[in-house]
Amino acid sequence: MSSPTDSSPKKTRLSHQPSRPEHRNALGASLIALFLLIALISTVLEYFGVINLLPNFGRRGRPYIELGVWQPAEFTDIPEDFWASEAIEELVDQGVIKGFPNREFRPNQPITRAEFAVMVQAAFNQTPTPNFMRSIQATFNSNAVQLTGGFRDISSDFWAASAIANTAQSNFFNGFPNNEFRPDEPISKVNALVAIANGLGLDSDGATRDSLWYYRDADQIPEYAKNDVAAATEARIYLSRLSEPTFLQPTRPLTRAEAANLIQQALRHMGQ
Repeated sequence: MSSPTDSSPKKTRLSHQPSRPEHRNALGASLIALFLLIALISTVLEYFGVINLLPNFGRRGRPYIELGVWQPAEFTDIPEDFWASEAIEELVDQGVIKGFPNREFRPNQPITRAEFAVMVQAAFNQTPTPNFMRSIQATFNSNAVQLTGGFRDISSDFWAASAIANTAQSNFFNGFPNNEFRPDEPISKVNALVAIANGLGLDSDGATRDSLWYYRDADQIPEYAKNDVAAATEARIYLSRLSEPTFLQPTRPLTRAEAANLIQQALRHMGQ
């Protein structure tokens, strides 16, 4: 007697292969995850001041001093015939100073002592220490002079601490008698000249005050600054818009345009 045969169709086991829509969904999910990871890392770096791509966000919200993203060839508030346009363009190209994200330079805005320190550091090729590295250094290093310039009003995590410390050690800045730096205070025109004269090592002791005739209001220059201003003048580093005697207005705050012009002259004096 023959055994019964199974006449039902045999099932063939097929391996599952994702369809194209499934491939696309998986790829899309991977890209979204990667984007979110990059965004998270960027946000953390931005917050701690390692990068600075977003205005008014992160450590003190300085969009144009450290690593600002906007470096336009032309600013909406700098016409071609503006007296400091050449200096501004030259320093922007060199990465010494930057504009604002809305394509403004704001040439008449006073520059603070901290901002000027950052500008000086960038101009004279002093390599800044990233904030996250400074935090690590502060953990293991108690040398306040190295981290903050020794100023009692500068913390190691201050956004411009590296520039202030470096420029102080390079003799650009001495601070005030009470061991303060006053980073958010606008720097005066005469103190900017003193900083440049000291940092470049100009011969202030050998300078003749006769050169102060360049400024019609030379009698208003503080006594402590006269030799430094004279040395800067002899080095053809001026704070004026014209190549003729003019008013210095020594105690007036230095503007961003004047800072650019001053740094340009200092660099040219050094042959750069």
